[in-house]
Amino acid sequence: MKKYAKIINEETKACDVGVGTDTKFYVSIGMVEMDVEQGNDGNWYVAGFAPHEPEPTVEEQNESIRQQRFLHMTTEADPLKYDYEEALARGADNVEELKAAWLAKKDEIREQLPYIAEETQASEEDISEA
Repeated sequence: MKKYAKIINEETKACDVGVGTDTKFYVSIGMVEMDVEQGNDGNWYVAGFAPHEPEPTVEEQNESIRQQRFLHMTTEADPLKYDYEEALARGADNVEELKAAWLAKKDEIREQLPYIAEETQASEEDISEA
């Protein structure tokens, strides 16, 4: 976005930005109209130089997947497990069907939310660098 700004760090392209409407004042203190953007740190930079949130690491992504799996397991698979355990305890005829349904649900959740392997990320980085 265009704002009156003055570069205060040539290396990072950090800027002081005028946020009011007194353009004569901004010009008098050495500011010029330029494209600037706000970085994730809250500071202003010349457009294209603002720092952004780093991509999550494989570990962070896998932790998020683990939390999602836990939620789905407890809300979808665990009720099937409880049905299976009760049928088993009562000697019901449908024990094997309930067991199969419970285990199939667990497999489905794992398939829908696979963990990311380290080598997968590395090979994707190699491809993007080529």
